[in-house]
Amino acid sequence: MCFETDNNTPKVNERVNFNATCSKGLDLYHWNFGDGRDTVTKVPNVQHTFDNAGYYTVTLHNTITQVVGECPPNGNGNVASSTVEVTE
Repeated sequence: MCFETDNNTPKVNERVNFNATCSKGLDLYHWNFGDGRDTVTKVPNVQHTFDNAGYYTVTLHNTITQVVGECPPNGNGNVASSTVEVTE
């Protein structure tokens, strides 16, 4: 399981795009943004803004029992994560 982000160092309230098209075989994408908010989508792309500066661990959870294909560096088959540093 994996995902990519278009900006790992956004500013507060700057939109960040997350893309999990590299995670094959998912029916649902459960995103946790590390700031107390999460969402579940049927599509692999999601956008999020962070309200405060800091480090946030964004996590994508597997909602099915099997993922097709190999897992890139930020995933282990069940969870993928990446740290985002939000600045003022």
